Amino acid sequence: SMDYVVLDVSEAPREAAQRGEWVELLGDGICIEDAAARAGTIGYEILTRLGARFSRRYLGA
Repeated sequence: SMDYVVLDVSEAPREAAQRGEWVELLGDGICIEDAAARAGTIGYEILTRLGARFSRRYLGA
């Protein structure tokens, strides 16, 4: 499968950065604009690169 994501967790607390732990990529604490800025791109590019198996929930649509 090509649904892989690589995350740099070198600055995360050791107890939080364990194999098998869940990671929130986008959500209440991380908006698409912030994630895109950290990746050096725009929100649209982030959203269009998410695979079909990514769970989506549309609010206020």
